[in-house]
Amino acid sequence: HIECWSVIFRLIHWKMHPKLDEEDVGVHQVFGKKERLSDHVLLMMIDVLYSQILWEEWGCARRDPEVIDCLSSLRDSISAVVPLLSKVPFLLTQKFGHPRWYRSNYSSKVRYYVSAVVPETHRQFLSSGIALETPGDDCRLMQWKHGLPRKEIDALWSVVGFMANSNLSPAAKDFKQMIRLISSMVHYNRGILPKVTNRLPPSKKQLDIC
Repeated sequence: HIECWSVIFRLIHWKMHPKLDEEDVGVHQVFGKKERLSDHVLLMMIDVLYSQILWEEWGCARRDPEVIDCLSSLRDSISAVVPLLSKVPFLLTQKFGHPRWYRSNYSSKVRYYVSAVVPETHRQFLSSGIALETPGDDCRLMQWKHGLPRKEIDALWSVVGFMANSNLSPAAKDFKQMIRLISSMVHYNRGILPKVTNRLPPSKKQLDIC
């Protein structure tokens, strides 16, 4: 599946998607709109990356280095089409939802799995080209407001670092979302430079314990 999506984005990079006939509504709706398609696939990529970074929360037995290697080729294919440095922060802060358990309909070995992407979203997109919107209050990063857990901040740095590790991406025109995301990772209460200064090391509680 990953290689198939990589081929599709390479075809888009070669400007093949405008040749799709609008009369073929299904194919044109899914593959003819590169922004909508890239948003959908990138959300699934972010979900897989989280499953490798916060693997226990995603119900995985262990990390699989081969997954990252496979995703690298897809990342490079997408990055040749859309600017990841503006696209990924937007998806993380506005579209990426909570992980939930789902019953598997495809694997006899894995009966249940965890995903932040609703399976119905993917089925609907492939059939109509229309993606289900993630409600703002269901966005993963919204639940903590200014108290992002340290492991979540580390996961965000890992996702952004992986997505930025491609020199094929077009230059981003809007860095507002990236600046906002980095600011939250640096200045939130459990970030590198938290706004609540009494949480900076060493705190009074740490000194009292010593």
